Amino acid sequence: RKLGRASEDVAIDAAVNAYCASQKIAGCEDIWDGFHQYVIVNPGEPSTIVLRDQLLGENTARTVNFTPAQMGYPNPKREYLALELNFERAFDGKWGVKGSYVISKSKGNYEGFVKSDNGQDDAGITTDFDQPGLVDNAAGLLPNHHAHVFKAYGSYALTENLEIGANASVISPKKFGCIGVHPTDVFASAYGAASWYCQGKATPRGQSFESDWAKKVDLSVRYTVPNAIIPLNGNLVLRADVFNLFDSAAVTEAYEFGDLDSGDVDPNYKKPTGYQAPRSVRLGFDMTF
Repeated sequence: RKLGRASEDVAIDAAVNAYCASQKIAGCEDIWDGFHQYVIVNPGEPSTIVLRDQLLGENTARTVNFTPAQMGYPNPKREYLALELNFERAFDGKWGVKGSYVISKSKGNYEGFVKSDNGQDDAGITTDFDQPGLVDNAAGLLPNHHAHVFKAYGSYALTENLEIGANASVISPKKFGCIGVHPTDVFASAYGAASWYCQGKATPRGQSFESDWAKKVDLSVRYTVPNAIIPLNGNLVLRADVFNLFDSAAVTEAYEFGDLDSGDVDPNYKKPTGYQAPRSVRLGFDMTF
């Protein structure tokens, strides 16, 4: 699967100042100071933009056709490649099993309308593409990349009324980069720790460290109560589920900021921020009628 186009808010101040320099229009940097005009565009495509303020010496706003090179933003890219293998032994009244193995790669410079790297969920107006420097080194393995995922589920009927089941999964690590302050783009550096640089060095997305392998086994028991007094010839099933049977505690999320907004080293870099949910038990019943 490949991404077609994206709609994002972008700052055009750098492009406007370069345009004014080429047209020998003075004073534009006094208005477009880096964060003056943001517009919604398709990054990587030509954009026709009405400049929000009048250029010096003009009575009306000016419409400018910007090329992708003038805008300074690349095409957004997101590609998911996967091969999935499935197996199944259909339940025959006694036992059954099914499962899958997926080997995949999720890569690009744009996760989508939300941004897991810094927790932004304001669709379409994340820091992605806000400034040209914020896209530097953004290409790499995306936050939802897990190269290997194995899942299996099986059930076995011990008696006519008693059935047990198990659900197992093994998921390979998530990849992380290092987010910090841009060393050369003045406008991007004003965002603080928001670029794929740390301590002035390029740190491409998904190439700095990784989480743990996440392994999990769930167990279930189902007991159909015989001769239960249920209206309309219904059934009563008592059930118990044990989640994360072996109480695995793999690190699933980690702090990805290597710089503080000041540019100093962030002491929390690489520290865990998320683990597998601990072992838990759920008791319940199903009643049909």
